[in-house]
Amino acid sequence: MAISADEFCTLCEQNHISRTADIWCYECQEYLCSDCRIPHSVSRLSKRHTSVYFDEYRKIPSYIRSIKHVSMEHDEQFDSFCPTHNVTCCRKCILIDHKTCPDILLIEETLKTVHETTRLSKIEQSVRDFTGCIQKEKNGRVEKKQKILKQEQAVKEDISKVRRMINDHIDNIEKASLSELSEVVHTEIRNTDQSIKTLVGIETDVTILSQNIQLMKENATNMQIL
Repeated sequence: MAISADEFCTLCEQNHISRTADIWCYECQEYLCSDCRIPHSVSRLSKRHTSVYFDEYRKIPSYIRSIKHVSMEHDEQFDSFCPTHNVTCCRKCILIDHKTCPDILLIEETLKTVHETTRLSKIEQSVRDFTGCIQKEKNGRVEKKQKILKQEQAVKEDISKVRRMINDHIDNIEKASLSELSEVVHTEIRNTDQSIKTLVGIETDVTILSQNIQLMKENATNMQIL
């Protein structure tokens, strides 16, 4: 898989060296390679920093990864939370923008409060309930699809049945019509043959009569012709 430009060690890149990142430090907001990770983990200033292996970090949803731990304006780590403005703050943020805000809380104390209450449990339950609703709705859609397919098959079978009935009826009509036609044709042929036979007989008689007339003209006397 191709490596993105932001997956290289931040410290190495400052020295114009490209090395694949091994971990991500939330407090430093930097990628670190395996060589830079070792001094980072023992340094007095960074040994308590929260870091995660980069392969695991990439599994975190992007909207979660986009949450910053350091103030980009003051370049200091967020260590407090302002309930009034619902934002995280660094020391300078509090002095400049939140001097009059009451109840500024340390993030560590806020996280303890969150974990100690049932807030997360309620969210988890809501997620489970919502997931259950989605699953139920999805199952309903699947059942509806199967029902539609069964109805389609039933309609196809009904159409096929009607078609067979129509075909059988047409076949019967065709058979009866052909039988009737055959009988009519045979009768007409028989009558025609009989007419031809009769005409042949008449033609023979006429021919004989014609021959007799010629013989009479040639051999009979006038008295005989009269």
